[in-house]
Amino acid sequence: MTNNSESTENATTQLFKIKPRTPLLVKLLPVAAIGGAAYLVLGGGKDEEADLPVPIGPPDN
Repeated sequence: MTNNSESTENATTQLFKIKPRTPLLVKLLPVAAIGGAAYLVLGGGKDEEADLPVPIGPPDN
């Protein structure tokens, strides 16, 4: 560290890390849960064509 007003004054400190207060997983988990719920509520992944009946074949002559 240096003092801007006194360029000759220097100080050293030990290395340190700044840890986030809230883990990233705790922040992302609600977002993922809301996204998954919205996907299910809006019918994502449901194939509506699979619910159609089998088409009628041509008549036998």
